[in-house]
Amino acid sequence: MNTGQPPQRLRTRTMPTVGVVLGVFVLVSVLVTTFVAATTNDGASSPEGAVRAIFDAISQRNLIGVVEALPPGERRAIAASLPALVEQLRRIGFVDDVPLDDIGGSVAVEGLTLTRREFSGEVVRVDVTGGMFRVAWSQSSEPISPMGRRVLADLGLDVFAPGEEFVANFADDPLHLMTIKEGGGWHVSLSYTIAESLRRRVGAPEPWWGRGPAAIGADTAEDSVRDLFGAAAKPDPGRAQSIAYPEELPAFYDYAPLFLADMRRVALETYQEGQFSFAFSELVLESDRGGHERTIRVKRFDGTFGDSVERIRVRYDAGCATFELRRVTGQLDARGNAVDQVQVERRCDGDISPLSDRVRGSKWYRLISWTQLGKLFPTFVVRERDGRWFVSPIRTALVSLTEALGQLPPDAGPDFADRLAEVSRAYRSEDAAP
Repeated sequence: MNTGQPPQRLRTRTMPTVGVVLGVFVLVSVLVTTFVAATTNDGASSPEGAVRAIFDAISQRNLIGVVEALPPGERRAIAASLPALVEQLRRIGFVDDVPLDDIGGSVAVEGLTLTRREFSGEVVRVDVTGGMFRVAWSQSSEPISPMGRRVLADLGLDVFAPGEEFVANFADDPLHLMTIKEGGGWHVSLSYTIAESLRRRVGAPEPWWGRGPAAIGADTAEDSVRDLFGAAAKPDPGRAQSIAYPEELPAFYDYAPLFLADMRRVALETYQEGQFSFAFSELVLESDRGGHERTIRVKRFDGTFGDSVERIRVRYDAGCATFELRRVTGQLDARGNAVDQVQVERRCDGDISPLSDRVRGSKWYRLISWTQLGKLFPTFVVRERDGRWFVSPIRTALVSLTEALGQLPPDAGPDFADRLAEVSRAYRSEDAAP
């Protein structure tokens, strides 16, 4: 677009290849929501073709082409929930309503070198080992507002800004993209790519493709959520994994065997040694009772988690919860009874005020920090598959966040940004437990 202004002098800096790609995907997610329904499920004729297709679509600013490069299962999960979420982000000022034609800049892909690593007949890793990827913003108009940019920075995502050119050199920093065959063709899978990145980071062996744990699900929609809580209380990471909707996150099933044994061992040792436990005496759920996809909401809950020194009891009813933090002091009163420190805090859905300093100082703060985002329990989205019910992780996260934002007034954006930054710090803290 020609604005009549002299060209800007761009500040160039290099960036890890994964960071550039994630930044592009964030921007595409914001811009593409109105076009998702028009995408098809054909895919490319080869794994390399799928990778080249997504880079071509990005360089041509073909947003539909970027989304079409994703597998149908991942695309459907995003398409069903992302438009409503972006609308709420616009309402509170995280995203600006900027037409695509008003966004200046350029994207260039130069001299890609691709090599393949076949894992199975339907899973192939494509390594981008050569070439350059340049992304530049030359105009002041952008879809992400300054407040939204601040939030992304707090979450560890460095999205490029106007006046900057980001360069990724694949020869110095190869990009490993996982492709899968689904819906008649090859697609670049975000979930497989993330799982493979984690596997490589920890040095785990390759999975036994297609021989992961079975997708078991539950008898009823409500049981899928009830079993998820039960798996946390036992603890049984394998059961929790077997309830995830397989068509949405097939990578979860292929890669799970690499980590499940260690997760089970650590969880059992932690519970048996009294370092942590979780139990609930009441869990009342409500379903919308409609079709092959349903939403499940927690109506009442009474549970406790912690260790022998510090525990938090959560009692939830009618949209409000009481958090009772109890610490054992080891002191006795005049009658010889134990004197515990007790802090009681009450908050309701829609409340994004900070938790008290005492609660924030708890060793278990990480487990309840997310309640500061205005929603005390997720809204679980569950789907039926072959007569069994599964929890949809992506849709549950997107729908829950959309509902949390929908309860806030339009001017609550800065406060929500503060809480989101606080929650991010809590989860990234190395001192927090568990």
